[in-house]
Amino acid sequence: MIDSSSIISSSDNILIELVGELYERTKQSSTLPYEALLLLRPLPLLLAHIDLSDRLMNKMVLEFAASTQQLYPQILAYTVFAVFHALINAHYSAKVNEWTLLSMTSIAQRKPIRMAIWGLTCLMLSPCPSQGVEWVWV
Repeated sequence: MIDSSSIISSSDNILIELVGELYERTKQSSTLPYEALLLLRPLPLLLAHIDLSDRLMNKMVLEFAASTQQLYPQILAYTVFAVFHALINAHYSAKVNEWTLLSMTSIAQRKPIRMAIWGLTCLMLSPCPSQGVEWVWV
């Protein structure tokens, strides 16, 4: 008999691998900004419509925390914003708040300090429910 928890774990692993591959593609020097945006665009809908996995969300937030290695960190910041808003709309506010708080330490350790300040600002604005904040990402 197949255990349902092993099926869920297996599908989580597949999704984490897929998300990891999307992020790896955005790190390639041949990837243009619009291509990176297109690659990451499905993440908010994907994460909002599946049974949320902490491992999957951790992967997304860690990619943002390590975005100094990315060619387009502003696209990762927008992706975090879009994912957080999709999750908030799907009634996962508590999880979004938890991930925001847990991510602050990693992002605060970025070098140079201006990247830490920028990353923390983006992270703190991302779960903000105000529609007026959206202009930051446009």
